[in-house]
Amino acid sequence: ELFRSAIYRNLGDPRRALHHRAVAAHILAEGAEESSGELAIHYARAGECELAARYGWLAADRAMETGTVAEAVHLYQLVIDNERDGGRRADATAGLARALHLGRDITRANPILELAAGQLRATGRGADALRLDIKRIEGLAEVGAVPISALTQRLSQLKHQAAQGSDWEAVALGLDVELHLLHRAGDVAGIRQVFGEMREVAD
Repeated sequence: ELFRSAIYRNLGDPRRALHHRAVAAHILAEGAEESSGELAIHYARAGECELAARYGWLAADRAMETGTVAEAVHLYQLVIDNERDGGRRADATAGLARALHLGRDITRANPILELAAGQLRATGRGADALRLDIKRIEGLAEVGAVPISALTQRLSQLKHQAAQGSDWEAVALGLDVELHLLHRAGDVAGIRQVFGEMREVAD
């Protein structure tokens, strides 16, 4: 490792890129299907943005499926850095936000959830953005950044917006988060009201 590091440090950027491209070609020639993460990293360091993003997507999605959330965070960030399509970059930012939220890195997740929601709206993905807004409210409650009363008020607006679009899945997600917030606040009357809304949504 010491010799490898010393040699690598003394290579110029073009030489490094050449070697990374050669390693990626070798991995592809070996036909290693599980090596998409390695390919993404080598192509990124070789400056092959399109290939880095393509293999980064495969590896990030696989990491989420297998529950290796820390790896997924790294790979979604790699995709964001290399993806040129605005819509795909918004998807990658949303993936990063979800991975951070799932990994309970809430302090990092909250601003990225907000950023991802904005990017999704800009690409006409309002329903997906709405779900991230709801997740962010949950995250803000966890770190105690905003009073519960303000968060429940904002949740009410988001639920109304979802209901207007007949997006009952988003309404249900909002109700679930609202239930947790009210339980945290010890608001028994509010909890009863949420249960009533849940029955209406179920119907």
